[in-house]
Amino acid sequence: MKFICASLFVLASSLSVVAQTTQKTKTDTVNNDKISVFSAGASYGNTANYYGQTTALKLPYVSTDLSYQSKVGFYVAGSAIKLVDLGPAVSEVDFAVGYSKDITRRLGASASYTRFFFAKDSPLPQSVNPNTASLGLTYDLKWFNSALNADYVFGNVKDDQGRSMNDLYLSLNNSKEIDLGSIVKDRDFITLSPSLSFIGGTQLVGGEQIITQNPEPGGIPVPGLGKGKDKVRLPVGKPGRNNTQSSSTSVQSTNFALITSNIRLPLAYNRAHYTVEAAYQLSIPNKNFEGIVHENQSFFTLSFTYLFYKDK
Repeated sequence: MKFICASLFVLASSLSVVAQTTQKTKTDTVNNDKISVFSAGASYGNTANYYGQTTALKLPYVSTDLSYQSKVGFYVAGSAIKLVDLGPAVSEVDFAVGYSKDITRRLGASASYTRFFFAKDSPLPQSVNPNTASLGLTYDLKWFNSALNADYVFGNVKDDQGRSMNDLYLSLNNSKEIDLGSIVKDRDFITLSPSLSFIGGTQLVGGEQIITQNPEPGGIPVPGLGKGKDKVRLPVGKPGRNNTQSSSTSVQSTNFALITSNIRLPLAYNRAHYTVEAAYQLSIPNKNFEGIVHENQSFFTLSFTYLFYKDK
């Protein structure tokens, strides 16, 4: 479901980059608290992930992202995802509405609701519950920024005992923006923003495993579980092979526990109206959390975001 955290991060970054531009540039200055901003972006990722978790099969993707934030803090956003090698023309679409506000000079808060829509034959990790309600707090410390976010994944789906199959995820992210200077004085700036995040939650882990009776030597990848109430369809061997079977597995974790720890290194080139970012993320799973892929995972994203607003 929320495998495309990278795309949502692009949207969040596009809304905050205007404020950064205010501090860094002397021309094209903008006050994000007093204007409305529309952003459009595109991104590429080497494989889809769900809270730092992924499948054994690599799923490179491209996405388009749109967002609008009003001068009073209300915003709407949307993304469309296309897998590069597999799946239908559009594998997933999501829409979000929310509100963000600065409570004090250093403290900010946000609230949002996101609805996910998956194509029928989409092989992406996905949840049976398509709704996510989120709350967030950010605090600007002297040496770094800290953010605490809570995501509640909910819907009408129940298990065999009639229990609601809802999940709660908490993430703590600490980041530091490092100014690397500029190429064109007073026109641009380059930033490196390393971050360390910890993600904990409860999740129902599941997957649909396709088993080939006559596979190619070494050709059966182990399906990765741990995407949270997922339907994971992973092709095995060569496409079009016969003599296959399928089976489903699920493991429920009702206790709250650490799922992954993530180190992210985004390098960005920023101008008043656009930003280009390349980012690397290393995700380290909690090996004591049942049902997830326990190997370390590497993710790479490349994104471009353009901002539309009226210059003062």
